[in-house]
Amino acid sequence: MSIKKDGYNRSLPLIGRYMTDDGTTTGESNHILNYETEVDDGVVLEVVEPTTADVDEQWFYKATNNLYKMTVTNDGGTVTDIVKPDTAVTTGDKWFDVDTSTIYIVTLASDAGVEVPVIEPAEVALTSPVVGDQWFDESINTLITCAIDYQWAGATTEVLAVAEPTTADLDEQWFDETGDKLYNMTITNDAGTVLVLEHPTTSVTTGDEWFSVSLEKLYVVTLASDGGTIFAVEPIPGANVGQQYFDKATDTLYTYVASASQDSYIEVQTGEALMINEINVVIEDNASLNLGGYGSDITIVAGIKFFVQRSDGDKDYLNEISIINNTDYNKLGDVEYLVSSAANFMLSATIVLDDLELTVGDKIGIELDDDFTGLVSHYFTCNGQRFILS
Repeated sequence: MSIKKDGYNRSLPLIGRYMTDDGTTTGESNHILNYETEVDDGVVLEVVEPTTADVDEQWFYKATNNLYKMTVTNDGGTVTDIVKPDTAVTTGDKWFDVDTSTIYIVTLASDAGVEVPVIEPAEVALTSPVVGDQWFDESINTLITCAIDYQWAGATTEVLAVAEPTTADLDEQWFDETGDKLYNMTITNDAGTVLVLEHPTTSVTTGDEWFSVSLEKLYVVTLASDGGTIFAVEPIPGANVGQQYFDKATDTLYTYVASASQDSYIEVQTGEALMINEINVVIEDNASLNLGGYGSDITIVAGIKFFVQRSDGDKDYLNEISIINNTDYNKLGDVEYLVSSAANFMLSATIVLDDLELTVGDKIGIELDDDFTGLVSHYFTCNGQRFILS
């Protein structure tokens, strides 16, 4: 076997295409701004505004191609008792039991009542009353109660309503002149409803309530749609990760996700071996580079990783921490900023490797799992030696 060594410089054949900042595309394969995408399994949406929904739940209005999100807002809240009320009570009033997180609605009603004479005691043999005996003077709507045994002198008096009150204190009395009965007002609870103690976000219906213990306020929520967004209803050619469209035929919202094959790599071919000494990175943008971001103004989340994958399938990363901003390349090698013109700003980084040997079937590549829309370009090349085996 003979071995021939030559210089080696090859661009990583990145999956995807170069897209300029004005959205046009070219066929350059060694630049990447956006990679191949495919739609997910999709989510079937309601096509009529729901009356019960989660916060941010989406629905689609086909007539105008609008995608809506559901919002939940509070009213101003009502200060609410946290003990059962007993004064100035009206049927429908509410109180909240903090121990059981239960809201109760009260009912104000009259008890069974007791008959009370409505004529002068002397005329009904009550001339020698005992404490607690009563009669009602209809001429002045006054209840007279004996306070001293065997005499009415010093009796207590109380003017009463002669119609059942709609707002009253517990045990407040009133007199029915038609039936000559004295009634006490009672306050009873309904069965109660357990409430959440924070602004609800799931299975919300307009009119639902929640209680703030710290403010002792009862809130009523309103479920409504946001302003809506005119939405794509056809597949999007060259879509970016995260873009969506709605299929009106199936009522399904599809989201573009990364292709199953995101690795961009160089693979050693039969009859050759590689010795890689360095990886070069160049980022180009049309504004000053942002040290805290990627390029001049984009944010990436998953980050960039360099890897070596052996022919047996084992995959090792050259950087344990993903690169998510321009300065992260410092973790792999020296970084130098180069400005080529007033309109284009560039970063060039060289990652020095310790004579990385690759044999047939081995790969060296990068993982790109973010949307780079807005970046003019970035590209990656490998330098080293190529050995021809014969």
